Amino acid sequence: MSTSSPADSEVDAAVWRAVAGGTFQIPSLNSYVYYFPQGHMEQHSSASVENQNIELKRTFIPCQVLSVMETKTTWFAFAKVLTPSDANNGGGFSVPRFCADSIFPPLDFGSDPPVQNLIMKDTHNNAWEFRHIYRGTPRRHLLTTGWSKFVNAKRLIAGDSVVFMRKKSTNELFTGIRRVGRFGGSSCWD
Repeated sequence: MSTSSPADSEVDAAVWRAVAGGTFQIPSLNSYVYYFPQGHMEQHSSASVENQNIELKRTFIPCQVLSVMETKTTWFAFAKVLTPSDANNGGGFSVPRFCADSIFPPLDFGSDPPVQNLIMKDTHNNAWEFRHIYRGTPRRHLLTTGWSKFVNAKRLIAGDSVVFMRKKSTNELFTGIRRVGRFGGSSCWD
């Protein structure tokens, strides 16, 4: 994993929407919204257990949206709910064929085995490298090297979802996660 400079810290709205899911919307200009610090702490993957137990004196903060910028970019996205095998930090990730065919660059099936390294940015602009291989009986797409590191760093469990995205104009790859309800039953994204 590598980190980027603060100048690269803005998250593309399409990446945010793909990771957050279809039920979330970016608020419009001059609309009034509430910021929930507790929800922010729950969603942040590196929040410590001690910080998650802090009792907040103010459960929400009223805010007004002052600026919204959106660019029209075509994205392809695919989400998969993690199985116990996918979330096992000693294993790999079984990639559905549709995801491999529509999101990832094509494999060279003339090679034995067909394999490639993929670099994806997460919603925090950290780069993750995964080995994508087509092998096994029956043959299937897998993410191997790099997957365990991702599972551990993001603290993934079975039931969480992983989202893979490809920006059509540049073929850049992105990844994010949607967490299964762990804090009072609601889902979180990262």
